[in-house]
Amino acid sequence: MVRDITNASKHKTFDKPKPGTDPPLIRDLNSIYECLISTKYQDSEGEFRDSHKGVFVKLLDGTERDFFEIATNVVNMWCIELHSIGVLTKPQKFEYARRREPLTRSECDMSFGLNFERAAPAQIIMKMMKYNYEKQTLEREDISGNDFKLRVYDKDTYITEARLVGPEEYVSFEIKLSHNEVKEFQSYRTDEE
Repeated sequence: MVRDITNASKHKTFDKPKPGTDPPLIRDLNSIYECLISTKYQDSEGEFRDSHKGVFVKLLDGTERDFFEIATNVVNMWCIELHSIGVLTKPQKFEYARRREPLTRSECDMSFGLNFERAAPAQIIMKMMKYNYEKQTLEREDISGNDFKLRVYDKDTYITEARLVGPEEYVSFEIKLSHNEVKEFQSYRTDEE
């Protein structure tokens, strides 16, 4: 898999495999992608989300692998090899840093921002997930029927939106914030804050 990732990053696509080598496990460079993962959790205060980025590899058989896990396995393989030939005095093993699920509200990063450069191509891949407390596992969230809005702002312009909802009214307005105000706003964990 590491050979395929390396070849894809050098050549973008695969030529015919060399005789005596295994066929590639991935199609091309597009099989390796960065993804924004937004996971919904719940506690006594209601629903909340965590957002983080990951890098994934989509295999030809349709399965997906976490690139960080692949890289950790490769480092561990080389540590074993270097120990066996005496380069390392003691074996060393790195653990793949798996997230402890479910996360609590205080452990979550609820800020959600993407940065783009002008005229640079960009592709956004998102995974909307939710934690199933009965099964104690992560699963894909059904987002059909949801209404999403994407807003694009200049790099150094920070805008927050506040909504006031009354029995017969819906008012929405925007407030321009300084950089420090945005950092403070992103640190809030509850609706009360």
